[in-house]
This record gives sequence, structure tokens and C-alpha cells, in this order.
Amino acid sequence: MKINSSNDERANFWISYADLMAGLLFVFILVVGGVVVKYVLTQTELSRAKSELNAQMERLGRANSELNQKEQAIKEFMRQLNAAQDKNLKLDALNELFSERLSKLNTRVNDLNKTLESASRDLSDMNETNSALSLAIVDKDEKILALEQALAQKNSDYELLLSDLRATKESLKNLSSTRLKVIAGLKAKMGDDIGINPSSGALTLPSGVLFDVNSFTLKNEAKAKLRKIMNDYLAILLSPEIKPYVDKIMIEGHTDSDGTYLYNLNLSQKRAFAVMDFIYSFYKNPELQKHLVAIGRSFSDLILVDGKEDATASRRIEIKFSLKDQNAIREIERILEQSGK
Repeated sequence: MKINSSNDERANFWISYADLMAGLLFVFILVVGGVVVKYVLTQTELSRAKSELNAQMERLGRANSELNQKEQAIKEFMRQLNAAQDKNLKLDALNELFSERLSKLNTRVNDLNKTLESASRDLSDMNETNSALSLAIVDKDEKILALEQALAQKNSDYELLLSDLRATKESLKNLSSTRLKVIAGLKAKMGDDIGINPSSGALTLPSGVLFDVNSFTLKNEAKAKLRKIMNDYLAILLSPEIKPYVDKIMIEGHTDSDGTYLYNLNLSQKRAFAVMDFIYSFYKNPELQKHLVAIGRSFSDLILVDGKEDATASRRIEIKFSLKDQNAIREIERILEQSGK
């Protein structure tokens, strides 16, 4: 069950990592897309506005040209009027000619005024369009700025995550070195006669040496050797150099599968407690009570040889130690090993 849990947590780690990178890519694509859209819209609106402005200027030019023509016509009319007066034209004929020319001129002026009004309205519409376009550009700029800020925050979070990972990796190296140092010290202190697990530092004592069958009372002949073993074991774990890293010192009682689970659980707990009680009887270091615990395991952790239970080896007392945050350390170590250190 622990292996499956570690695999799930490792998978969740990489999934979170992939989600982070995908989020960064998505934000980058949004920024680029926003810039492209902004550029295209701006160029399109400016081009259309320029075309409309040129058309209006063209109409104004034609209107000015017509106005110049009318002015020339008025001048011509005045010249003819003067000529008519010079020739003593009749007053009625002169008035009729003047009224006709004036009427035509007024018509032309009205048409020109309408053209100018239309040009003014078109110019006003164009100004409103340019104003709306400017607002749209400002809005796009604000969105792009917000996206850039979000991207910067993502980059900052990513750098912080990398920094934490490097710090954790360095801490794990130190703790692993401490664990190896403890195991080496135990093996050197206790010699080859006492079995020390080279990977965990666990000390295994056969129950047959310590207890009679179905008994949880320590044998008198075993107490002297147990005292020496535990004095040496605890001297290493509670030394000033190692003690700050030690979390628990566990006395575990184990049985074979003969009998019910609850009966063996009660027996294994009492045997573990008997060993702990004996340790307290001679080892007076006040730091011990902060770390020492007794646990009964019944037959939940049998010793198997070629797939079959070894009953003699299964009946045992194990003395173990754990470093602080041991579970987290083991899980992170596996992740670091797979990431290539």
C-alpha cells in the first residue's frame, strides 16, 4: 500500500508540473494572439478612416471648384450688367436677367451648402469612429498588460518552486548522510555479534532468547546481555551529534501466526512493554522518554523464507529508530532519484 501511495503522489507531482507548464504556454499564446489582433484591427480601421477622409477632401475640393465657378459667373454677370447699362438696355430686361442669374446662383449655393453639411456629418462620424477605435486600443493594451503581469507572476512562482526543491534536496542529502552515520556507528559500537540491518539500522532480538513460550516475562539470563546491547544502542542514538535528528526509538514485538491475531497482539504488546520497562530500570537518561515507544505487531509482519513462514524468525523483538519527517524524506528521495538528482 505504501508503494502505491508513493507512486500516486509522484504522479500527482508530475501532473502538477505539467499543468504549470501548460498554463505558462497558454498565457504566452494569449499574449501573442492579443498583440496580433490589436495590430490587424488598428491597421484596418486606420486604412478605412484614411479612405473616408480622402473622399471627403475630394468632395470639398469639388465644392470649392464650383464656388469659384459661381464667383466667375457673378463677375461675368456684373460685366454683362455694366455692358447692358452702357448700351442703355431696358430696365425690365436687365432685371429679368439679373433675377434669373441670381436664382440659379442661389440654387447652386444651396446645393453647395448641402454638400458641405454632408461632408461635415461624414467628418464627424469619422471622428467618432476614430474615438471608438482609440478606446478599443486602450482596452486591448490594458488586457495585454494584465496578461504580461500574470505571466510574470507565474514565472516568479516557478522560480520559487525550483528554489524550494533545491533546498529540500540539500536537506535530504544531509539527513541521508546522518542516517548512514548512525548505522555505521551502531555497527562499529555493537560489533558483528549483533545483527544490524544495513539499510534501516534495525536491531533484531529473537523472542526465544528473551522470553519463554507464551510468556512476556524477561528471562533473568537474558537481562545482562540485553542491558549491554541497549546501552550501546542508545548511546549512539542519544549522542549529542545524532539526537537532534532522532524522532522515535521503537520497540516492536512480533509473533508467529500460531493462534489468533488478537491473542498474539496482546502478547507482542506485553513483550515490547516488558523490554521498555527493563530499559527504564537501568537507563536513566531523561531524554529517553521523549523518544522511546513500545508497539505490538502480532503476526502482521512475518518472516518468509521461499514464500513460507519462518516461525522461529518471526518470533522476535525489533529495536528501530526513525529520523524526523522520515515518511516525507523517503517519498521525496524517490522523486529525486527518478528526476536524475
